[in-house]
Amino acid sequence: MQKILFILSIVLTGVFIFLGYNAWQDKQAEVHRVSPVLIDSTAVAEEDSAEAELDQASTEEGEAEPALTTNLPQEAQDLFAEATAEEPVNVTLVATESATITGTNWLTAAENVFSNEYSNVVVETITYNNTSDELIETITSENYGQADVILLEVPTIYDNGFWSLGDQTYYMNLMIGSFQEAAPEAVLIMQPSQPLAEAPIYDEQKDAVQQVIADAGIEYLDHWSSWGQDLSTLLTEDNDPTEEGGTVWANYMTDYLTGN
Repeated sequence: MQKILFILSIVLTGVFIFLGYNAWQDKQAEVHRVSPVLIDSTAVAEEDSAEAELDQASTEEGEAEPALTTNLPQEAQDLFAEATAEEPVNVTLVATESATITGTNWLTAAENVFSNEYSNVVVETITYNNTSDELIETITSENYGQADVILLEVPTIYDNGFWSLGDQTYYMNLMIGSFQEAAPEAVLIMQPSQPLAEAPIYDEQKDAVQQVIADAGIEYLDHWSSWGQDLSTLLTEDNDPTEEGGTVWANYMTDYLTGN
């Protein structure tokens, strides 16, 4: 009997040891198991996107292109900013025939910029070969009343040798008044014709007309500084722009209209 009890106690002890060991193994496995966590892919994507935008902003800092209209008068900037497809900005470009004799010229350059870079713009072009008094007769509400922005090359090139300096300033005052009457809401921007070589009287006429325009508070684009001192390859014998001269003027206009 004692032997039976002794054997039974050994068996039970073995069973208890076995059960205790299995329980310890289970607890150890539970301690070292990494619980799976559901990762919100949307949150990760948003975080990655935010980091990418931050990196992009850091890369582009100080390298942003200027706004197209930066160089324009504030009134014109506001017009282009508020333009819609239903209510576009009507731009009228007025150039002398002398300036447009070459394939590349300021008029085609301005057209290209407005067509390719701007939105919600309607462009009309006018060319003329008149002196100031004749041009004034064409400045009517029928011709300019719909314009929001008028970019005019003044006719100093045609007035030169025909009207005196005093006459030209007189007619410029009349011209400004005519535009203000025909298109009272339009933003007016003016510029001279091409420079001439060794023509001091022409230079004086240009400066006097420029002063009248400045006194009227009108934007004046003095592109002459872009031509340099040597005009030999920039003008023809008839003082019209060559292809090279037309390009110089066109580049100036492109830079002006694109904020450069």
